[in-house]
Amino acid sequence: MKLTRYEVEMKVRDIVDEIAEENEVEKDFYGDCYPDEVMKLENMIELESNEEERNAMFDEIREILEGCI
Repeated sequence: MKLTRYEVEMKVRDIVDEIAEENEVEKDFYGDCYPDEVMKLENMIELESNEEERNAMFDEIREILEGCI
């Protein structure tokens, strides 16, 4: 089952919120917009129907965003 763009964006927003809380930083720690790599992964996740692959990409997004701190 594929995720809608809204579902993907909400999951990324949840990741951002978790990282901000864990590191006690503002929720816009990544800057004015997400890094290009995150945007590309969001597009790929939206097209991916395999849950394991989607989860791996969400993990990659987490790593990219954690690198912004």
